[in-house]
Amino acid sequence: MLRPPFAALPPHYAAARAFHMGVHPDRPDVALLKALRAANPGALISVEPFTHAAGPGPMSPERVRALVSAGDIFSPNEVEAASIVGPGTLLELVKRLAAAGAKVVCLRRGADGAAGTNTYYSPCTLYSAQCTSLRHVTRHT
Repeated sequence: MLRPPFAALPPHYAAARAFHMGVHPDRPDVALLKALRAANPGALISVEPFTHAAGPGPMSPERVRALVSAGDIFSPNEVEAASIVGPGTLLELVKRLAAAGAKVVCLRRGADGAAGTNTYYSPCTLYSAQCTSLRHVTRHT
């Protein structure tokens, strides 16, 4: 993966208030994410897998925890989420990611919208919305 080490980043970049990083689930640069957090504790960090995990089954709990807890927001699509925590319903996928340490989960669903939870405010309440209207948000507990 072509990603510079933290020490090579320009100071203005390292001091940013928010970061969005695409990661490969099998090779996430957790060290860089931790360095960004240490340099700027108040920054918002969003982590988005850009492909599914390559394993024959879900990732180990330790690897899942390291991946999903590296940022504030974890945003996989449904296929990526299932490859990380195993197959399940939307609610099961979101609950497993939150239980592994994701503070905010946003499960991207393409034309079907998104589903997610914010564990800052509730243990695991699933919110889903279709792209056609954010007014039609459904809440599941």
